[in-house]
Amino acid sequence: MPKKNKNNFMKNMKKNSSTAYQGYKIRRQSKPDDLLTDSNFGTPLGEYMRCFWQPVSLASQVTRLPKKLKIFNEDLVIFRDGKNQIGLMQLHCVHRGASLEFGVTQESGGIKCCYHGIHFDVTGEILEIPSEPDGGKRVMGRFCQPAYPTIERDGLIFAYFGNPDTIPEFEEWDSFSKENKTELVAFSNIYPCNWLQVIENIADQMHTATLHQPMSLYDGELPGEVDFDSFTLPSFSGIPVLDYHAVRENTAMAFVAGRRMSEKLVWWRINECILPNLSHHAYLYEKGNARRVFHRVHMARWYVPVDNENSIIFGWRMFGPSIDPDNMGNMEQVGHDSIDFLGGQVAGSRTYKERQMLPGDFEAIVGQGEIASRVDEHRLSGDKGVVLFRKILSQALLNENIPLLASMMHLDPNNFFRSYSQNSILNIQRFSDATKDRENIEAIGKKIIAIMASAPSAEPQRTNFVKAELEKLET
Repeated sequence: MPKKNKNNFMKNMKKNSSTAYQGYKIRRQSKPDDLLTDSNFGTPLGEYMRCFWQPVSLASQVTRLPKKLKIFNEDLVIFRDGKNQIGLMQLHCVHRGASLEFGVTQESGGIKCCYHGIHFDVTGEILEIPSEPDGGKRVMGRFCQPAYPTIERDGLIFAYFGNPDTIPEFEEWDSFSKENKTELVAFSNIYPCNWLQVIENIADQMHTATLHQPMSLYDGELPGEVDFDSFTLPSFSGIPVLDYHAVRENTAMAFVAGRRMSEKLVWWRINECILPNLSHHAYLYEKGNARRVFHRVHMARWYVPVDNENSIIFGWRMFGPSIDPDNMGNMEQVGHDSIDFLGGQVAGSRTYKERQMLPGDFEAIVGQGEIASRVDEHRLSGDKGVVLFRKILSQALLNENIPLLASMMHLDPNNFFRSYSQNSILNIQRFSDATKDRENIEAIGKKIIAIMASAPSAEPQRTNFVKAELEKLET
């Protein structure tokens, strides 16, 4: 080794001899947390997720021509019949295993297997077996094509994969309301990785100050060939005052991000990660430069396992004058594997070089691997939200908290299906001491969470109560 290189090598070693050049000694274990990542049939996670209605497809993609899909590692087929009924069944015909993706949907309802013409209703019940002398009456009721109940709602198809003896009502969140000309527009985003690392991107709010401020990563001249603007949220710059709360009897994790915007204005943003796999998002285009009280959800997303190595976000973007007062959204960009905000949300058509130079959420999430290894993490103080979400999810899967049982949540929908997510920009005078000002921002954030917890469930009483209590904080 040349003397100059040797001197540089020894100099680097002396800087921190315990952590320098440890590539040989430190081996990644690449071991996922099976409890939180394995959604196959019979696993704690798989069984828990099957107790809730889950989106499985965009409604626009379900036609008379059967479509093959996979959810929870189950091979399925989905279709519309001539009565516009949705059928969702296991892929292989119960008779001899032919694939129903080649079945023929019927004007009279249901689908016929291409192999022997067995006619199944969308419920999976046998309607007719042409090859049998009695049309199949002898075996009707003895076997069926395994099928799942479905609901079509605002461009999404939802299915219930749990016990058919206890099918619950659809989880009707207050954020799904269409008051004030609000429109729900369905979309999907495809991720070739486990569902958990996708939803944990929401629980990890510290990343917004870096990943969504990409210019902060460059220490030299900025490359002119990339479009920083479409990847940047200017109002999210700087490290916010972050706090995390287990809410609604530990059935959700809500984060509160407080930002001092001026001498008089403070912006509190609240998002939620809700068990088992739903998130609510406050208006993304908030600038925080004008007073605003209790601005509600602008997006809901479900993180649905395809299998343990793939997942799909299904969701609704909300549009309308009360949701998008600045008219920043673009409905035409919302759809299959497409969304209208922040570049880098999907794989898209960008080249590998472009993705390296300007990575987004998609690259940060998928880059962790097909199933991220939790034992290889070295968590920091900003990871509190991730840790908290994993904790309440683990408690649910291990039956350590009775309210976390899906059956208990469905018994009390008025309390459990009420969102905390919002943007509120209030008049709060700045403290001259920066530390005291941040402490005050955090303290008021806790009060906002308490207000949401104590608010009545019925509307418009809930909204009126919350707005009145928030305005009291200004005094």
